[in-house]
Amino acid sequence: MLTLFLAALWVLAIVCRPYNGWKIAMLVIILACMVYDLLDDWTREFFALDPSNSAAVLTAVLVAGAAMVLLEVAWWLSRPIRD
Repeated sequence: MLTLFLAALWVLAIVCRPYNGWKIAMLVIILACMVYDLLDDWTREFFALDPSNSAAVLTAVLVAGAAMVLLEVAWWLSRPIRD
């Protein structure tokens, strides 16, 4: 779930370009909600998140990082199509 959260936030950050005040605020609020999900007992149980398992968290973050790189490359490669 952590990988999905991070990749979805990155997709939203890509789509929000060019940034302005309200778009940055929206991204920060969504990030804060995701952090809250990791800290709150009820949402951690609901989403089956286990931040105490450092190996799983590291794997999730690494996979999310790879997804972010691939999303960014795809966005820049599709630029001629979008223009």
